[in-house]
Amino acid sequence: MTAGFSWCIRFAAAALGAALLLLCSAAPCFAGEYERAAGQLVKAAAEKGLTRLAIGGFTAREQAVPEEAAAAQRRLSETLYGTPGVGVMDTAVLEKMQERGRLWAQVLVKGQVYRTGAGLFLVLKAVDLRTGRPMGTMQINAGSGPEAFPKDLRDAPGGLKDSACAKASDELLKENLAAVDQKARYWAARAREPGFSYAGLDRAPGSELRDYPTIQKFYALLNAYYEQDAPVTLAPAELAGVKKLLEKEAAFLRACPETK
Repeated sequence: MTAGFSWCIRFAAAALGAALLLLCSAAPCFAGEYERAAGQLVKAAAEKGLTRLAIGGFTAREQAVPEEAAAAQRRLSETLYGTPGVGVMDTAVLEKMQERGRLWAQVLVKGQVYRTGAGLFLVLKAVDLRTGRPMGTMQINAGSGPEAFPKDLRDAPGGLKDSACAKASDELLKENLAAVDQKARYWAARAREPGFSYAGLDRAPGSELRDYPTIQKFYALLNAYYEQDAPVTLAPAELAGVKKLLEKEAAFLRACPETK
């Protein structure tokens, strides 16, 4: 990873405010057709100097059902999220951020899922939001049955599933699912502190999260709390809980550096 992408979260631009951030991760990619599609999308964007991809809601066509379209969208989003050096956010989250969300996105990726006699197919179209011009169209075989649906990121390093690091990762995932609101309020309050800078942190807020829906929820909440007029606060017990979780995550990353 180049120095330019050494942080997993970067500000899109000063005008976006401290809470609208670029997501990236070193999490494992899914193999196969989705990885191939993600690679082509990233390559096409990189050729234009773009790194921030918004993933629109996928549409079910022909004999496909909405559940299959939603599964394909999440599968592609998680695969892109596992690609270092690019940012990915669902348009549903960006829409909640209104103007800041629209300013963040550089590329819009739209998808349609078709079920034909030959199987389940995903047709992807990418649009350069700076110009409104299409960047290209691609098609992949989206598979069928269980393999067409998303896998949990925790299942990716299969050989490590029973290891101490994998078990600790599972435990942290559960704790983050339960504490995502408190965590968002904690970082929104920190970002409001006079003189606060992300540059002084060892790692970016949210970079430890491994579950894609939780990541999306965290950044939506972080932005909402940061922008609200009222103070952003935590009860003493909540603050103590968040700090304990952050310490636990730091210890985990020291012990299991391969998860960074």
